[in-house]
Amino acid sequence: LLDFFEAAEAGEKTDPLLVDLLWQSARVVLPTTKDERLVYALRRHCRKLLLAEDGDDLAPVITRIYGVEATRSFLATLMEKARDDNQKQQIGKVQQKY
Repeated sequence: LLDFFEAAEAGEKTDPLLVDLLWQSARVVLPTTKDERLVYALRRHCRKLLLAEDGDDLAPVITRIYGVEATRSFLATLMEKARDDNQKQQIGKVQQKY
């Protein structure tokens, strides 16, 4: 699926269904993956309505591969993308872990 996603046109990569499919398929391997391509794709395509959930799922992987500073930077980026106070509060809870 990752190969298919990477081969998609730029506009297709923003299709919410395709992005959700990528996240749902990756969820199984996230606890143990060291696949930097997968992590890169997920970092670039967090779901707008699930920023905190995606951040919480991906943060341990980023920490494992790149270190805690990369995780903090990633979560700060998500905070900037947050749409409302509720999302910011949820992301803030994730940030407290790191």
